[in-house]
Amino acid sequence: EMKDTLSTAQYQKLDELGFIWSLQDYNFFYMANLLIEYGREYGTKDIPKSLIYRGEKLGVWVCSVRAGRKTLSLEREQYLNSIGFIFEPEKYRFENNLSLYKKACKNDISVPVDRKLEYDNVKIGEWAYNVKRFLVKLTQEQYEELLYKGFPFDLRMYRADRILVN
Repeated sequence: EMKDTLSTAQYQKLDELGFIWSLQDYNFFYMANLLIEYGREYGTKDIPKSLIYRGEKLGVWVCSVRAGRKTLSLEREQYLNSIGFIFEPEKYRFENNLSLYKKACKNDISVPVDRKLEYDNVKIGEWAYNVKRFLVKLTQEQYEELLYKGFPFDLRMYRADRILVN
């Protein structure tokens, strides 16, 4: 390798200039920078798997990072956390939607909202309806949090064994 033939001073100079010593590092940081740019442009880093941004399959990259999280170096995981990478999209969406729902209800989540309500470009009324009627994609912790805060669930047509709480 070329870096083995460099003097310490040459190596340090290239390092100071931000020289990337491996293609794997280059690709990782290139895609991470695209994620940052996308977030600035669109106001979110919650990306669908199908997203292609600036000619790159950013959504596929995000999914592969999530899938390989257990093998991710601590340094890379910390870096991704520092740029707002969303490792748990369902949890992120729940928290984001609940926050918007609280704003729409003026912090009283026991008040039902219109199913057609949009808040901050999110169909928050539809989300609340789905949570209320079907408990869609809730963890037990999320369900208990909503129950405790008085969220108006509609369980009339569901038996306990059919509730979709994970």
